[in-house]
Amino acid sequence: MRPERRGSEVKRAESDSEPSSSPVLRSDPVKIGVGDGPGAERRGAPPGPGLPCLSETTASAEEKPRLPGTLPKQMEAFSQNTRFLCALRGPEYVGALTLTCGDYNARGKFVKVKDRGEFQRRLHSLQNAMTEHFQAGVTCRERHQDGCLHAHVEVLCYEDIRGSINWDACFPPKGKNGKPVRAPCYDTANAALKAHWRWFRENAPKYGFGRCQLQPVKGTGEAAGFYNAKYLVKDHCNRSPEDKGSRRLSYWGHWSSSPRKAGERRMKPPWGCRFGWNKESQGGQLWREMVRQTVEVLNLDGNAITEENIAELVGPKWAFRFWNLFPAVVFREDEEGMAPALVDAIQRHNSEVVARQLAFYGATRSPMWLHVSDVTLEGVRHSKKVLSGKRQAELEREAEWRRVLEQDDFWKGGGQNGIMANYKRRSARPAPDRLSAVE
Repeated sequence: MRPERRGSEVKRAESDSEPSSSPVLRSDPVKIGVGDGPGAERRGAPPGPGLPCLSETTASAEEKPRLPGTLPKQMEAFSQNTRFLCALRGPEYVGALTLTCGDYNARGKFVKVKDRGEFQRRLHSLQNAMTEHFQAGVTCRERHQDGCLHAHVEVLCYEDIRGSINWDACFPPKGKNGKPVRAPCYDTANAALKAHWRWFRENAPKYGFGRCQLQPVKGTGEAAGFYNAKYLVKDHCNRSPEDKGSRRLSYWGHWSSSPRKAGERRMKPPWGCRFGWNKESQGGQLWREMVRQTVEVLNLDGNAITEENIAELVGPKWAFRFWNLFPAVVFREDEEGMAPALVDAIQRHNSEVVARQLAFYGATRSPMWLHVSDVTLEGVRHSKKVLSGKRQAELEREAEWRRVLEQDDFWKGGGQNGIMANYKRRSARPAPDRLSAVE
């Protein structure tokens, strides 16, 4: 830490906008004395850049490649679940485990496994044994550039494995060749950590694994979460065609602050990859507003639908039924306190509903869509298709009748091809004599 100079004044930068959840410390220009004199240019020099932050990056503003599918959500869930794992009992109870899978050949050289199926088989066997030794954990598979596979595991131990360990002595930094610059000294490691090391030395070779390194989490849970998320990106960059459809992450054990009791159900991690990124997105706002208006109308009949009982009252697939119904429903646009962007989104949705129905059915005497005030609970429950039931049949019959009326030969009279003329000729025929027909 640099000593404070006389007459200097360092302050935290005050931003005009709201501070972020993880602010970055910056410093105002340093003021040293007043007046001109020797060294005035050096006094007015701007300060150095601010300190880095976990939630913000200091990298260049170049556009990064977009990650496909649910990989960004898996990364976020992995990071958040790692933070939750460290918060259950504390970071001192969590360890970072690296598993290397392979066998020794005839020359005594360790050959790593590259086949995904074989690696998964060995990992599952070892993971089943680890569930009896650790309370919970999350396993991340990673493929290196050379095609070899290994795993990174965050485990929750039953005892404190950090203690008063000397990090520099137990885990010395690595050189350019990837090996420690000096021999490690494990004298400061506590008995619990050494017991885990002994367990892996004795059991890992039984399941086809070689080097297994377990070390306590050095920082906070937030730092561990950000650090672990990068393994998913590295695995994505080095995936082979045979890895298509294979699982990157697996959560196991009892995710609770207390050990699992006999007969108790296992607790799952709180985060999954099925969530919405931005709650303020236009599509998310539009969906929530349409659901709110629909539930508000349904509650006018005394249904009392809430977030807790909507699956019970409407059905377990209530979102799917709403999604099928909304393309034929027009919603209110004049709600109080509605944001202008949301009003524009609802107006656009309503115009699309009208245009879609007109293109399908054409111009009709009655509207082919529903207003949100006409939605009923029974209609939502049995609505597997848009406008199903009696109303759908009525609209189809009306559309068919309009197509008949638009035919050119419908109103032709006196000719052979006129529909109405043929009807008149059939009605003018004398009824057959049943007695003569019988005879």
